[in-house]
Formats: sequence, C-alpha cells, structure tokens
Amino acid sequence: MKAVADWINLRPGFAVAYVVTGISQTMGAHVSYSMIAYGALQLPAGRWPDLAASGLDPWSQEYWLGSLRPYIKNGPETAGALVEMLAEHCEFQVEAGDEGLRVVGILGEDAFLDLGCYLAEAFRAGSGLGKSGELWFLEEQTIFTPQQPELSYRISMNNGQAQITHPTEEEQERLLATPGLTDLIAGMYDIDLSDL
Repeated sequence: MKAVADWINLRPGFAVAYVVTGISQTMGAHVSYSMIAYGALQLPAGRWPDLAASGLDPWSQEYWLGSLRPYIKNGPETAGALVEMLAEHCEFQVEAGDEGLRVVGILGEDAFLDLGCYLAEAFRAGSGLGKSGELWFLEEQTIFTPQQPELSYRISMNNGQAQITHPTEEEQERLLATPGLTDLIAGMYDIDLSDL
C-alpha cells in the first residue's frame, strides 16, 4: 500500500490518522455495495477543533438522494467521534488539521448505509465554517471503469449548503484521473491494477 504521505502531501500543522481495521476483502469476494469515499474540505485556519466538536444531525437535513440518507439515529454525535467510528468499520485514511479535512477509504454496505450520511453531514457542517468542499461516494467497481451514475454520489458543499448529485460517467473519469487515487484505492483492496 502507498504511504499516507504519498497521498496527502503532508504540510505543517496537520495531524494525521491512518486507521485500518480487519477487512480482508478482495475484488473477488467483496460486499456488493461497498463504496469508495474520497473527499476534501477546506477550513479556515485553526477551525478543525471546532468541526471535531460540532454536532452531527443528518436527520435535520433534507438534501439526501437515493441510498445516501440517514438510517440510524444513534450515529456519531460529533465529527471527531465519526473519525473514530470509521476506524471500527472500514479501511480509511484521514487527514485533519488547520487547513481542512481529507478522507479516502472503503465503506462496506452496512458502513455506507450507517455512516455515509454522517460523513456527508460532517463535510456540510465544516463548509458552514466558511469554506467549501467536495465528497464522493463511488461504487467500488469504479476503480476499473466508470459505473452507472445512480450507483454513486457527489456532494458539493459551500458555506454550509450541500448539493447531492449522481456523478456522470465523465465526472467519474475526471475524478479517477486524480494522480495516485486509483492506485491508492487498489492498494486498499490489495490488488495490482497493472496485472489487469
């Protein structure tokens, strides 16, 4: 697997958490609805502690689409608790610090249904602190080729407002062109894309 620093381009002032749980999925034996989560949120300097402590209430929002909506009422209460909960459910890399929040990881079906909306809500709450961000949930087969748009989600956030859409195949291709992203995700699944 690529080193965390290869993906996040570490800068001073960032605290890094790399969390891995006991997932041993491979592309040959995967949960049918696993989702790749990838996102970046800009924050004003010094505001990560405010976001980490801010409450998450996805039930109070009305912008949900498809399967990306609240299902559980006893989810993480704060963005900081969400980061800890992600460690229990999936393979995830998180960068949180003075300049923002970045995530990349894999959510199995249950984790996506339980925590996907909470992650989207954390990003939306962070954008309310004065900056913007974007969070993607892509059906896991997207690392090979773009998938049907209704299987994935793109959440754009600006000043506390969120808009959720199904990304087109062209939008998925542009995201997958992000340097190192496809290799990083393939590494989480422990597959070598050069063999395909």
